[in-house]
Amino acid sequence: LNKEIKVFPNPANKELNIEYISGDNYNISICNVLGDVIYSDVNLVSSRHIDISNFSSGIYTISIQNETLRVYKKLIVE
Repeated sequence: LNKEIKVFPNPANKELNIEYISGDNYNISICNVLGDVIYSDVNLVSSRHIDISNFSSGIYTISIQNETLRVYKKLIVE
């Protein structure tokens, strides 16, 4: 799953792109350093463009999961 997902640009400041290679459904959540969920979306099958222009500068954790696996990616917002 980790090789099937691309998150870019990173660092980012306006928009985040997440690309899926697999056709499985995925859920996404983005959390700040305190663990608060800032963004979430469910049952995604294809690529997603996320507006992050209202995110504060800092480090976030992106959780991408399907029924069997969960992958974490670090996101830096400038």
